[in-house]
Amino acid sequence: MTSSRSRFLGHLRDWAIIFFSTLVLLEIACRACFWYPIGPDVLFWGLTSRRVIDQVPLAVYPKRYIGPEDYVAFLKGDPQSSNYHEHIQQGYTKYAPRADRVDWDIRTSSRIAVRINSRGFRGEEFSNERQEGVARVVCLGASSTFGFGSPDEDTYPRRLQSIASEVMKSGACGSRFRSVEVTNLGIPHLTSSNIVELFVNEALPLNPDVVTFYEGINDSAEIRIRFPPLATRLCWRLARLLENRLIVFRCVTAWIRTKQYHEKADVMSFSEANVRGFLTNLGRINSLCKKNGIRFLVMTQQSQPCTRKNLEGLSYEEEARLVWEKCEAASISWSEAVFLCHSQLMDNLRQWAYRNQVPLLDCIKVLNERRDTLFSWVHLTPEGNMMIASALAERVIAELCSTQSDDKR
Repeated sequence: MTSSRSRFLGHLRDWAIIFFSTLVLLEIACRACFWYPIGPDVLFWGLTSRRVIDQVPLAVYPKRYIGPEDYVAFLKGDPQSSNYHEHIQQGYTKYAPRADRVDWDIRTSSRIAVRINSRGFRGEEFSNERQEGVARVVCLGASSTFGFGSPDEDTYPRRLQSIASEVMKSGACGSRFRSVEVTNLGIPHLTSSNIVELFVNEALPLNPDVVTFYEGINDSAEIRIRFPPLATRLCWRLARLLENRLIVFRCVTAWIRTKQYHEKADVMSFSEANVRGFLTNLGRINSLCKKNGIRFLVMTQQSQPCTRKNLEGLSYEEEARLVWEKCEAASISWSEAVFLCHSQLMDNLRQWAYRNQVPLLDCIKVLNERRDTLFSWVHLTPEGNMMIASALAERVIAELCSTQSDDKR
């Protein structure tokens, strides 16, 4: 009996050694693979308080979720891609000062230069000091605000500056403002939690007149892996622990997420948690804006569940209804679940803006007739950016004129 037990324990020990040795070797291999595109910080990921932005899922997500094949290949394979930003801050990340990047022009399928200024953001240099007669607008967001797939001059913040400044020259708001400076603080992959921290540390010191917010898909993509009911809580906590420590496990869970199918109850549960966190973060930004005399303007975000060949004639609301009907009848894919979470998020954003009397630009409606300007689940062509900028300019100018009226009173 003792001999049998000893043999069993010996086999168990041997298998444990083989398992953990294999896991260590796979982890070392993963870190070595990601070292090239991300940088040396990946070696410390999960081991210390240092963090790098989560680029791992990009390596395993199906290409149709991200964009055209040549664009995805560029994002994954070029260490100078704007997809990578390793300058770690408290609660968020950005680019290293003047660490210029390259992007992929989706119109010409060619590399384009991306200028990173001394503050670690895309665009022209800026300082905390205000210029007399120049209104200051700060654009918060993630990759759509940053302008994935577009040259520097075709991002919507850059277009907004050109349009609004031209209008201001005509004296639209009287003599106080003769021009508009728009600062692009969009950083790819950030969620609303990251953006709150970025707003506090980067935007408030600029003393802006208006702050805009355009994000939602990254919060919506926070979908949990579905475990059997009895093991859900324990498995989820263990999964989160391992995801934050092991890159190989991060890759596996990202792959599982894209392969799993979800039922209506799953989607509603994900949406409830995501909406709650999203609105809490917006509330924090709104409170700080009020406290500092800043006009806050939020924007809904156009999206699609996956890249289609033809989106013309199908509105965001119509597609959401079709996916909801599918969800009622059967399980849906990861990308469809993210899309439904996003639609819930946008509906709640509209309600939140109405309740809190926060100006809202409905970019979903702005782009509903031209959803073909989406080249991925949320990223826009330069034409789409121009449509957003034109609509946003009207709202921003109205807010700037309101600040002048307030000053007179």
